[in-house]
Parts: sequence; structure tokens; C-alpha cells
Amino acid sequence: MDKIRAGRNEVKIFKSLQVGRGLAALMVVFYHCEGLFSLAKYWHLTRYYFHFGSSGVDFFFVLSGIVILHAHRSDIGKPSRLRTYLWKRFRRIYPIYWIILLMLLPLYFALPGMGNGFERKASAIFNSFLLIPITGAETIIPVAWTLYHEIMFYAVFSFLLIKRFLGIVLLMLWMLASVAALLLSPSNQLLLVYISPLHLLFGIGLLVALTVGHVSRRGLTFAIVGAFGFVICCMYNDFNRAPNSYLPLFFGTFTAIGMLGLMLLERSHKLRFPKFLLLLGEASYSLYLVHYAVLSATAKMIYPLWARHPVPMAIPFTAMILLALFAGIGVHLFVEQPLLRRLPRNIRERFITESVSTQEVQPAQPVNNLAAGSVNG
Repeated sequence: MDKIRAGRNEVKIFKSLQVGRGLAALMVVFYHCEGLFSLAKYWHLTRYYFHFGSSGVDFFFVLSGIVILHAHRSDIGKPSRLRTYLWKRFRRIYPIYWIILLMLLPLYFALPGMGNGFERKASAIFNSFLLIPITGAETIIPVAWTLYHEIMFYAVFSFLLIKRFLGIVLLMLWMLASVAALLLSPSNQLLLVYISPLHLLFGIGLLVALTVGHVSRRGLTFAIVGAFGFVICCMYNDFNRAPNSYLPLFFGTFTAIGMLGLMLLERSHKLRFPKFLLLLGEASYSLYLVHYAVLSATAKMIYPLWARHPVPMAIPFTAMILLALFAGIGVHLFVEQPLLRRLPRNIRERFITESVSTQEVQPAQPVNNLAAGSVNG
């Protein structure tokens, strides 16, 4: 869960942010499943219903802006918090990502026909392990291109901890570069990764985080306006699938308005969420990382069966969605959660634990004094 500072002295967990993550991941799953169905080697679907699902990425970026500022608002201007901030971001992103990457990578060498070819290039592998686009924007895990942008956002935000004014200046310059990219559309694809217009969505999320503490009413109005605007954008996206550089900003804006409304409603105790949606939110990162591989593998198995015994396409489509959901939740429960439990939440926790363990073999030293020294140091 994400701890959010809901008032000057109150720390609250906004479950609506978790639910938002789950819904965003689910949108992406539907989008990729429909994309596989549209391939000529499979069902060759020509009518689209979930093309808007790609906006789940816009949803994610706005949520990231909200969560990061709220979670680390008290760390701004405090360089001593930088190490802990970087550890928390590393802990959340890299360990489970590396596990899944190492599971998928050998398949590209064992099955040369799999993928697009670049998956076996040393440069692509190097970039993918670091999640930093040094030589190109390709990623071994197809959906991991969004993590390039997440890591950049975390890096820019870290300067706010080092020095508040420096961080604000760098953040504003980064946003301005994104505006320039939106207006000028540079042809250099690697440069475009670093100054992508999508980064403006992080800025929109930051604005929500700044606003929520100063607004106490009209939560329902914000939620309705945000939901209505988002649905209109979805309908436009499905009816007009031509590339539109400005559409993510509309999705992001209505996402922000809707999330602001939900957070206000939740803070006033007018909102409850079913446990499944909360679990889906908790498992959203694992689901996001594994769903495409699961969908691709199940399509290869299900389509030959369907070709011999045709049934309404809604049946294999639903089956593939459910298999992806079960896989993502399973990876979260049996891999990601145990892994996170083994990793300290705070980088100082390991230091304190090791100090206490050392005391057990040095009984002459007072335990309480050592523990106090570890905390203060």
C-alpha cells in the first residue's frame, strides 16, 4: 500500500491508488490480448473493442507522480534521506524484474524465431538489465519500455532530496523539454526517450499530490468528471486509432481529476473497495511484467484448439485474460511478496539487524547501547 500524507499531521493509506494501479494493469492486459487476436496468424480480429487499453500506461505514469511526491514529501531538501529513497525505489522495481528477465532471456536464444531479433543483442540485454536506455530503447521484456521512463522520473525526483531548489529547476527543465518534444517531434528516437511527452504525465500526477491536501470537498464531482472524460477519450481512441500525440495528455488529465475525486471521497470515508480490486492493485507490477509472455504462450496453445473446434471468440479471449491474471497474481503471491519480505524496507534495517546479531557473540557489550548507537548512526 502507499502511505499518503492526507493532512498536516495525518498519514493515511489511500486504497484508491492501489485500485487505480490494478485497473491500469488490467487495461494493458486487455489491450495486448486484443492485439494478439488481431494478428493474421491467429484470429485476425478486425474489429477493436479494447484499443483504449494502451492508455493504462498513461494511468500508471499519473499514479507514479502522485505516489512518489506523497511518499517522499517529507524527504525533500534532506540529502540524508537520499540513500533510503534510492533503496526503496530499487527494491520496488529491480529484484522481481530481474527474476522475470532472467527467466525469459534464455528463451530468445533457445527459440531463435521468438521475438524481433534484437533480444539477443548484447546492447539490448545491457540496457534491459540496467533499465537505462544507453544505446537504444529496445527492451527484452516488451512492456519494460515504460520502466525506462519510471527510472528517469525517480532520478530527476531524487535531486529534490539533495537540494529543493535544484530539484525544482531540473524538474521544470525536464518538463519543458517534454513540451518541446511534443511540439517539435524530434526524429532521434533515443533522444525522444529521454524527453518524451509522456513525462508530462508524471508532472500531472505531482500536481494532484500538491492539490489533494488543499481540497476537502466536491470529491464526487471530480470523480464523475474524471470518469466521464476518460470514457470519452476511450471512445475516441477506439473509433479513431490514428496516432495522436496529445491524446495521452487528455487521458492523463482526466485520470488525475478522477483520482483526485476518489482520494477525496476515500478521505471522507465515503468509499470502499472490494478485496479483489485491492489484491489486483497489489499484484499490478507482477501482472504487468508477466502478462504479455503468458498471453503469447497461451495464444500459441489455444489457437490450434480453436481452429479445430471453433467457438465464439469471446471464450478463448476470456480464457487468456484469466490465465494472465492468475499468473500475475501467482507471481506476486509466491515470488514478489516473499522476495520483498526478505529485503529490508529501509536500508538502515539491515545495519541495525546485523549490529544486534553481532552483540549475540559479544555478550560483554551492552545490547541497548549498541542498538541505540546503530539507530543514531
